Amino acid sequence: NINILIDNAKIYGACPNRMDPPTSHVVTNNIKSVKIIEGPYDVENFGTLSGLVKVETKEPQDGFHGEVNLNAGSFNYKKASATIEGGNEFVKALISASVEKGDQYKDGNGNNFLEQQKKRGVKQEQQLKSGSGDAFEKKSVLTKLQFNITDDQDLRLSYTANRSDGILYPAGPMDADYDDSDIYTLGYTIRDLGAFSKQLDLDYYYSKVDHPMSGKLRNGNGTSYMTNHLKTSIWGTTVKNSLEVADSLVTVGLDTSVRNWRGSMYRTTIATGAITSMPYNNRMYDTDTKNKAIFTKVEKSIGNLDIEAGIRYDNTDIDTQRPNVDDKKYNSLNGYIFTAYNFDEQSKVFAG
Repeated sequence: NINILIDNAKIYGACPNRMDPPTSHVVTNNIKSVKIIEGPYDVENFGTLSGLVKVETKEPQDGFHGEVNLNAGSFNYKKASATIEGGNEFVKALISASVEKGDQYKDGNGNNFLEQQKKRGVKQEQQLKSGSGDAFEKKSVLTKLQFNITDDQDLRLSYTANRSDGILYPAGPMDADYDDSDIYTLGYTIRDLGAFSKQLDLDYYYSKVDHPMSGKLRNGNGTSYMTNHLKTSIWGTTVKNSLEVADSLVTVGLDTSVRNWRGSMYRTTIATGAITSMPYNNRMYDTDTKNKAIFTKVEKSIGNLDIEAGIRYDNTDIDTQRPNVDDKKYNSLNGYIFTAYNFDEQSKVFAG
């Protein structure tokens, strides 16, 4: 119920048990700011029910700059990251890369993952093999390219890659062989088109996650192990126009997205490496969620009082390949009003 955007792009974890949440696909050294909207006070994005988290990553700056960071922590945690950026008034670029890894953490009694499992009475076949290795390893790359076409036009491109390997989940029966994600964004802004457009924004994004969970690092039955291979992807486009009407800022826009979630189950024979498909054990059948929406928002200030109101109409189709399950169609109209009274720069009261 919480919408999480990374540079205005959505990314969904593939694991139905939420072991790869959206925030796991952005690394801290790339974050510029985080904005949180509490409650359903958002009409620009599909699915904001209890809140919106907007993560913005670093933007390339003029000139030429570089940064190197080294981090270390408990349980042999190590991280190295580097950023290079530069440009002029016409074009700017940034590239940031990082690698990090950590050993298995120990509890207050000094027990590692396997020892904790034994104390909890985890079944022998679900216990980690002795010497299962690091808790995780992660590599990440962020690239950005920005063009100032004119004083009133900007073009923005970005690509983020995350590659995580050998992620142990001792509280569950499986571990992630790897968790790979990619995020692509393209944005274009043009300002001062005339009386009917103060700013026009066009944004496109595409993201995907590849997340196989398996019993490869567990004791199992000694002859084979199962893999639940899950994938998800989403693309979305938003067209948004802002204009001033009677001392108010009015925003109107169109929003559309298509999300796919699918999975497959198979058995691997340890001795030969042969893979046997297990379609009847599939946990996640190929499913598309298609959303189309129109929205409008009005913002106005009267003295110390700020008023914001919005409305959104959604048309959503959910098509699944799961046997004996019907496709779903939803049409909904929702809106909000939010007010804030500012006593001074530090104090205010609000209601919505």
